[in-house]
Amino acid sequence: MKINRLIANNINHLDSSLPDDQSLGIAGLSGSGKTTFCQTIGEESKKRLVSLLPKSEYQYLFPNIMETNFSAIKMEEMPLVLFLGKSSISANPRSTIGTHTGVFKEIRVCLAEKFNLSPEVFSFNNALGWCPACKGRGTTKNVECPKCEGKRYNPEVEQYTIELLDRPHTISDINNLSIETILSLAETLHISEAKQHILQNIINMNIGYLGLNRIMGTVSGEN
Repeated sequence: MKINRLIANNINHLDSSLPDDQSLGIAGLSGSGKTTFCQTIGEESKKRLVSLLPKSEYQYLFPNIMETNFSAIKMEEMPLVLFLGKSSISANPRSTIGTHTGVFKEIRVCLAEKFNLSPEVFSFNNALGWCPACKGRGTTKNVECPKCEGKRYNPEVEQYTIELLDRPHTISDINNLSIETILSLAETLHISEAKQHILQNIINMNIGYLGLNRIMGTVSGEN
């Protein structure tokens, strides 16, 4: 992607060429224009995207998109760009990558069908499954729960296991697997193609090493 003579805020006549098949980091002094540079690329990409839509549609989907105005900007070979902010996706401490994406729900259903139980039994957000001491949080007063040892579940639920990776796994074991590993077990865990696509997108962002149990409020630092 080529950028020629970009003028925006503190950026003056900047020329740049960026590969679109690598992970890049933008570094510089405070106020040097790092955020402006990234936002400019994102806004210009969205403009080009909405230019393909009827006016009635882009005004509804992106009401402020055409208000931005960057002078003397010329971009070539620009792919679709999504600008990710650094704010937390969810402040709910019970929201994890697995619950937020819906992947963990499908895993719970898979285990429930295997053992002829309700999916709620395998939920750490439900009294049927959670550890009574920490109520499924895995911690008490920011310290690992001594009763469940951070596993979130009660002992009864931990008795149910399925064979994965040549050894028995409980629901908490599965919950602690990485996103990459979960995707490799998609067929066994009955994960739908739509959810597999979500997992693959996360892996494409180079954070597939994160566990399914990762709290969403801590993921913003990985962008």
